[in-house]
Amino acid sequence: MLLNKNSKFLNTHFSRFKIFFLTKLKFYSSKWVVLLIDILLINISLFCSYLIITETSLNFDMSLLWYQLPLVSLIALSSFLVVGSYKGVIRHTSARDSFNVLVGTTLLSSLLLFLVFTIKLFGVLKSIRIEVSVIIIHYLLNVFILINSRYAFKLFFRFITINSVNTTNVLIYGAGQSGLIVYGALKRDTKNNYKVIGFLDDDTAKIGKKIDQVKILNPQNITSSFIEKHRINEVVISIQNISPSELLKISDSCIKTNLEVKIVPPLKSWVDGIIKVNQIKKVKITDLLGRIPIKIENPIIKREISGKRILITGAAGSIGSEITRQLSKYKYEQLILIDQAESPLYDLQQELIQNNKHHIIPIVVGIQDRSKIDEIFETYRPHKVFHAAAYKHVPLMEYNPYEAIKTNIAGTKTLADISIKYSVESF
Repeated sequence: MLLNKNSKFLNTHFSRFKIFFLTKLKFYSSKWVVLLIDILLINISLFCSYLIITETSLNFDMSLLWYQLPLVSLIALSSFLVVGSYKGVIRHTSARDSFNVLVGTTLLSSLLLFLVFTIKLFGVLKSIRIEVSVIIIHYLLNVFILINSRYAFKLFFRFITINSVNTTNVLIYGAGQSGLIVYGALKRDTKNNYKVIGFLDDDTAKIGKKIDQVKILNPQNITSSFIEKHRINEVVISIQNISPSELLKISDSCIKTNLEVKIVPPLKSWVDGIIKVNQIKKVKITDLLGRIPIKIENPIIKREISGKRILITGAAGSIGSEITRQLSKYKYEQLILIDQAESPLYDLQQELIQNNKHHIIPIVVGIQDRSKIDEIFETYRPHKVFHAAAYKHVPLMEYNPYEAIKTNIAGTKTLADISIKYSVESF
């Protein structure tokens, strides 16, 4: 009983801390704050350098340090501004960011060494002269502290922003370049708590090796007992230009072990060589065809839709999104997509863009907002309206009758009235 109370107490306070951290993060992750922290760490490492040189005896002239700190800060500021090491998004720190930090600190130490030799040559400003041994230790400390502080913050951010309590254990099929990129995308995703259990690859030269401490496994060794032991939920197939027959073979073997099979889209649909987790989709029948699906156009729909401005409500829902996909195959003038759910509407928009669909206008609004709906109709003057915005789960809505009536009845009436007002051809 006492343990339960303590657990609830800790969970409550941890949630409050999480909320506080996330609300303040937008400000404190500013690039200028990162630059300020970097300079502060540079000064701390200078002090630590003297401690190391004197074997923590503090047997050095402290007054000289007070002259040297402003100088080091100024040179560090100039170096970091030139290199731009502070501009990287800390929570997405990569090897490239680490390299920029290395270049910045190397430039800083080089300028300090140049200053030391200049002072020694001309015999001026001896009060700010720093020993070469101190500069070397300072350089090593800077590289270690600045790079590791970024990765420490990255890990902390990932820990604090995991929304899902349940972990989704995943296998990545393919240990090539595509698999590595997918691995990075899964690790960066903060909406879901993905854990990559291993990579699968047929290449015997790779089997048994590790990528970021994740082992490359032989697909033939993935049995039901292995999956149960590691509680694996999904397999993500990350092989570019995979043949339909090979995809079918892999899918069949995974389905037999009750794994959900997903596939990474072709490289051409990635944005700047980066893939997002929401682009990884379940394997569809069309993926296994080995050819472009045959499209059967309905001449009646084609005639009704061609050159028309089409407005679809509830466009991000199960029914509305399918209506959108089907109508997007025809030569419409505009597709105006209305939904109050921002994320699904965004996903639908990105899907259409990836399929080279143009003139898509997504609008986040509820159909109950008469003034906004009227404004949309006045702006875009749709010819046809497909109304799919409605609550459809009857047992659930029986507990929420007000919302059901407000949307399904009042919202539909609002839409119908405005459609009549602007002489919509069909509703």
